[in-house]
Amino acid sequence: MKPNRLQANNQGFTLIEVMVALAIIAVALSAASRSMGVSANNQGHLESKIIATWIAEDAVAEYQLFGQPQPGSNNIKTVLGRDWQLEYKTEPTFIPQIFRLSVMVKEAETDQVSASLATVVGKPE
Repeated sequence: MKPNRLQANNQGFTLIEVMVALAIIAVALSAASRSMGVSANNQGHLESKIIATWIAEDAVAEYQLFGQPQPGSNNIKTVLGRDWQLEYKTEPTFIPQIFRLSVMVKEAETDQVSASLATVVGKPE
């Protein structure tokens, strides 16, 4: 038996069907690409916050151990190849031997605070 002419012409997809499929794929890939870009940007931001928190925790521990640096001073530390500015601030509490220590950490040359940590400490001996 010979195939009918109509059956021979109905095999495969039309040009419009292929174009619609390609348009759907293009939209899906562009959405995935945008999502990956946002994710990479968020990862960089979270990395900065984690490093700044480590620096703030270290600064509080150093202050508790050594009483250094003096409150109100600004310091620059280099961690993982990036410069970070630390700002110390103290406030008295109702107990004279204990005060509130705040440490703010931001990347050098920026005004945005990456991490802020507050605790109460006694006067170093």
